[in-house]
Amino acid sequence: MILSTAYMPPVVYFALLLRGNILEIEAYETYSKQSWRNRCSIATAQGILDLTVPVVKPYGNRTQTKDILIDARQKWQTNHWRAIESAYNKSPYFFYFQDKLKTLIYSEQISLLELNNALTCFFMDFFKIKKTLRLTESYRKMDPQQDLRLLLRPKAEPLIPLEKFPVYYQVFSDKLPFFPNLSVLDLAAHEGPSGIFYLEEVAGLFFKPRKITKT
Repeated sequence: MILSTAYMPPVVYFALLLRGNILEIEAYETYSKQSWRNRCSIATAQGILDLTVPVVKPYGNRTQTKDILIDARQKWQTNHWRAIESAYNKSPYFFYFQDKLKTLIYSEQISLLELNNALTCFFMDFFKIKKTLRLTESYRKMDPQQDLRLLLRPKAEPLIPLEKFPVYYQVFSDKLPFFPNLSVLDLAAHEGPSGIFYLEEVAGLFFKPRKITKT
């Protein structure tokens, strides 16, 4: 299974990890905008908030994912951490991993791929997901209707209809509806390590990949 790199990926991404022993992260694709590659979604008191890591494409629109750099000129870490802390400081489990997560977000990574892999491995460890994670060594074409690198996008038709996602408690549930398929950070903060059972439940809901529609 080949997935695109992702910044604190959505729940469905982590549910897919449970389907195989080896996960390949695409390194040689031409970098795509408007994707989970440098963006995640969290739940705040005002609703869903997208957090985006600013990037630099050294070779313009032909830059491959492995060459994408984080734009160090922007103070994105401070903005991200303030939003994350505000959203989750009252959740049941955020206290237990916030220091390590903050260290990763504030790390001096210059490569988006390296930052994303570090965060993915962190949450894999948190949920005790024992899978092999490795980078692709070349770009391999696949059937577009089965290619998860294309199908897992914010604006693509969901692999699982959002209304099918099981509900868990979120901090702002008293005044806001349940928001499904947010960043795995949301699941970790609210469900803790037992969130693995939620991921297994979601993994059992997968439909066959839908046709790609232009956005």
